[in-house]
Amino acid sequence: MTLAGKFVLVAGSADPAASPERLSEAARYVREIVATIVHAGGGVVVFTAAPEPVSRSGHQLIFDWIALEEVARVAAPGAVAAVAVTSAKVRGRMTVERGALLDRLVASGAVRLVMIADDVHTGGNIGDAQVAEAFAMVAIGGGRGVVDRAAKLMRKGGIVVPVDARVGAASADGKGSETLYQQALANPERFAPFGTQALRDALPVLGVHSATSDLAVKATLAVLTQAHHEQDAARAPDVLLLTALPVELEAVQQTLEIASDPRKTANGTNVWSVDVSSRLSARSLRTAVACLGAAGNVSAAATTSELVTLFRPHLVVMVGIAAGIRGKCLIGDVVLSERVTAYEAAAITAPRGAWGWIRRLLGAGSREPRPEMYRLAHAIEQDVTAYLAAGDALITRLTTRLRALGVSAPSGTDVATEVRPRLATIASGEKLLRDPRVLAGLRGELHGRIELGEMEAAGIAEACRRLRTDFLIVRGVSDFGDNKKADNAHRLASASAAAVCADFLREGLMIQQSQAPAT
Repeated sequence: MTLAGKFVLVAGSADPAASPERLSEAARYVREIVATIVHAGGGVVVFTAAPEPVSRSGHQLIFDWIALEEVARVAAPGAVAAVAVTSAKVRGRMTVERGALLDRLVASGAVRLVMIADDVHTGGNIGDAQVAEAFAMVAIGGGRGVVDRAAKLMRKGGIVVPVDARVGAASADGKGSETLYQQALANPERFAPFGTQALRDALPVLGVHSATSDLAVKATLAVLTQAHHEQDAARAPDVLLLTALPVELEAVQQTLEIASDPRKTANGTNVWSVDVSSRLSARSLRTAVACLGAAGNVSAAATTSELVTLFRPHLVVMVGIAAGIRGKCLIGDVVLSERVTAYEAAAITAPRGAWGWIRRLLGAGSREPRPEMYRLAHAIEQDVTAYLAAGDALITRLTTRLRALGVSAPSGTDVATEVRPRLATIASGEKLLRDPRVLAGLRGELHGRIELGEMEAAGIAEACRRLRTDFLIVRGVSDFGDNKKADNAHRLASASAAAVCADFLREGLMIQQSQAPAT
């Protein structure tokens, strides 16, 4: 486990009256934990204190510059290994040597500066700026300022690792990390809502007055990495990706390279998580993957409602296979839904006329279709339209990726030789289609852009409508809904749909960091 992209606030100071031995031990711990964090892919958050107090023995009493010295030693070229909070006022008070060190670190890209305006340069604002950059904090020594930063970080759900080094505080205004350490013993959950057990295990080691042993550094890292791992696993997904059949789930797992084990919801639903790099969103989109386990709109609506209520994703995508209209589709074609038609809703009226009483005795009646229509949300429709506008470049990219998966197509003249996704209307009902006249009739009676028939989209669309969440259906054509229906094209259709879905997440979907789910 690593700390990639995570920053840890290193906060604390020491009393000038502390023994040189303890000051040396505290400084050594700071250097070692900073180096360990940076080597794990993370960084530290510090304040560029100036002027910088020292003890009579020449030991530094504020640990921020010790941390920056270590960053200068271990940071990889071009990698941001520290965030330094400062101000013009503080910069003017630095020694020539400290100013030169900071300038070198900034110029090399190892340090990113966060400037505080001189007219609001207060301890509280400095603490706010530090806490805003950090997911965790290591507290060693210090006084009220350390306790204040710890409280602010815990209010936002961050992790606080207190080290009871018994070095006092430079300002002699409290016991800082010693106080925090005692509180953590009594309530570790408050200090580590993620990684709680790791903190419990670490506290006996962090309680030694000499915090320089390898055990102390390893224990601190264990808390930080475990908290990061648990926090990351609990992160709400941006996209919920659903499948209905095992072959569809397998295709999605292979395409997104999901190798981890699932976690279970309270209802027992398996959910896999993966991060998908999104070019337009300029970040990774956390994607949750689940399988309904059974076909049908009822099952689809129930699972969608459960997972959307639990995760509140921005978008729900259904990926899988469907029956297409022969002449409009080829086996392996991929259709993205411009709308979903729930075609089975209807009114059955009693027969009328002179012979109506005989027809009623025979149970005959007239069916009046009353279909429900679900359109894509405008923002998703815009993303899909722009994505498909890439034309030949998109087709080439998708076809190449599908071939790289090693999926072979069945023989026949009705089989697609390339992946060419398009928009169309999808008909959704409860019946497995084995009569091609059904889809053809729906296209003639309900909507002239119907090309596919399947059994889950209406349930997903209705659940998303009620929960005010956007949806998209991505279907690969596996058959023509006739009595020749077979399973030999399921893998091609599933893999084609999964390839399009994954590519859309990477290249076509735009979700802003602060964007809320649809309302």
